[in-house]
Amino acid sequence: MQITKLKDTLEAERTRAAKACDTQRTERQVVANHAAEVEKRLDAERGAAKKLLREKDSRLAECEEEKEEQEAVTQLKQEIAHQRSEYEAARAAEAENTAYLKSLLEKMAVPAAVSCESPTPALAPEPLLLHSMGTDTDDLEPNTILHAPCDAQINDLEDRLQNTVTALSGAEAAHRATMLSLKAMKTTSAALKTQLMETIAETSADRHADASARDDEENGPDLSLGTA
Repeated sequence: MQITKLKDTLEAERTRAAKACDTQRTERQVVANHAAEVEKRLDAERGAAKKLLREKDSRLAECEEEKEEQEAVTQLKQEIAHQRSEYEAARAAEAENTAYLKSLLEKMAVPAAVSCESPTPALAPEPLLLHSMGTDTDDLEPNTILHAPCDAQINDLEDRLQNTVTALSGAEAAHRATMLSLKAMKTTSAALKTQLMETIAETSADRHADASARDDEENGPDLSLGTA
């Protein structure tokens, strides 16, 4: 009778011990599952941080390229402003020379008309000037004596005017070439910027796909969204 009782007691103790072991095993499994979930979340956060860092690096490179393009455009604008100032200076010089030539021709109009008929006392100093320079005025025509200094001045003014026109034409040609160069550079810059944005988008997508595939290979599928 006592043996049977002892056997029942022993069996009851074994049952309680087995239940305790099962309970501990279940608790350890829960803790392990929780630790695995935490590790997956940490991996997902590390992957997101790496992706953000790559995006910032790409954005920094893009900003540096935009800065270089902006500096090139600024330099070209400065060159255009300099050429424009030279162009305006040439225009001003041309206007000044033209006005001076017109005023001189207006001053010479009346004496030239009078000298066609007969020399006047007001024009008498001209032959004296030529004579003092060693020129024989007896063989020269009156009109030639009167107009020789004026012709020299007119020729000098015409030379100056021609030089100004030549410089103005060169400035206009340089200005047009610079404007065409600026237009071409803007077009090229826009095309390069579009191509750069497309390349950055493709590169980012490829890197994201590679990073996701690498994370899946290293850590298994990303279950952070399902466990959040």
